[in-house]
Amino acid sequence: DNRIYFSNFTKWGGKNIESMDRNGGDINTIIERDKGVYFYVMNEKIYMIYDKDDNNNCELYQMNLDGTSQVLITKFVAFPDSVCLQEDSIYFIKPETEFLYQFNYGDMKEIALTSEQSGKCFFSDNSIYYQSIYGNGGVKRLSLSDGQKKLITNKGIANSRCFDMILDKKIFFNCDNEKLFYVECVTGKEKVIKLKG
Repeated sequence: DNRIYFSNFTKWGGKNIESMDRNGGDINTIIERDKGVYFYVMNEKIYMIYDKDDNNNCELYQMNLDGTSQVLITKFVAFPDSVCLQEDSIYFIKPETEFLYQFNYGDMKEIALTSEQSGKCFFSDNSIYYQSIYGNGGVKRLSLSDGQKKLITNKGIANSRCFDMILDKKIFFNCDNEKLFYVECVTGKEKVIKLKG
């Protein structure tokens, strides 16, 4: 609909959900909340994860792009900033185990995807890339198609404790002395880009 959706982020999550046109004008407040808002815009809908009391008791809502027709899909316990939505499932890290879980809100089933404490995770090409929370288990790729896990690398990123993002099948994890470090998702090889001063 040619609009930008955003939230004013705080250390307790987002405050409100708003939209504006591509020129930065015509700002509309869609949802008013003091804190605890995380959201996605997919398939002409807004999906809002709401952690009302900063206690990891999350609620997932679906609504139209103007905030109307709000529907509570499910309630679940998770670190709210770990929640990712992909197709008809929610992926998140549970506080009590710190394992990575999948909750399918079509059949309302929850399953554990890992049996180790996981840190930040990212989606890329129908796979999840995740790392041991303590940084000593390397970075692994979990295929959402067949559930197979593969170790991508056990060095470099592990020493940085967590990685930052995945772009173009590259895992970027560190920037130092005008050098940007990354690991290739396919080969697991560590490479460096020299930045211009």
